[in-house]
Amino acid sequence: MHALPTAAELDGNRYWNFKIPVFSKLSDPPHATPETQRVCLAALFATAAAVERAVDRAAPVRVAILATTPFLFESEVTLFPDEDYFRSFLPPTGAKRTELQDGGWIEAGPADARELEPLAPQAPDALAFHGGTWLLQGDPEWAAPVMRSNWVWAYPRR
Repeated sequence: MHALPTAAELDGNRYWNFKIPVFSKLSDPPHATPETQRVCLAALFATAAAVERAVDRAAPVRVAILATTPFLFESEVTLFPDEDYFRSFLPPTGAKRTELQDGGWIEAGPADARELEPLAPQAPDALAFHGGTWLLQGDPEWAAPVMRSNWVWAYPRR
């Protein structure tokens, strides 16, 4: 595991993170299987639990997991010293569309947690599931829009 940041290193930062340590072919379609993706999520859960229990963990912070499906390579364990920034990752209450300056767009809305059923292992005690956000992103240069869901689990801030 990476060394945890000190309180001085976190001071003034909104977050500190590290990504899942695997090759994308192991965690992402079309090569990943539900079993390998479950193992990847289990590794994130175990890492977050270890960070939450670490005696040298800076405080006050919130330890969270930001997981992306089906592209788990984008997933991470994140320390949030900035609680408002953490809240910006929580699911929206409704759907909305944002037009981008380059002609692209992003639609987002609350995700259906049933999508996780074949992938998510049992979460450690006190690691709360906060839900997810589906994102559909389009760009004039792409052949088709890309769909993903971002999921949030977090320990209480302490």
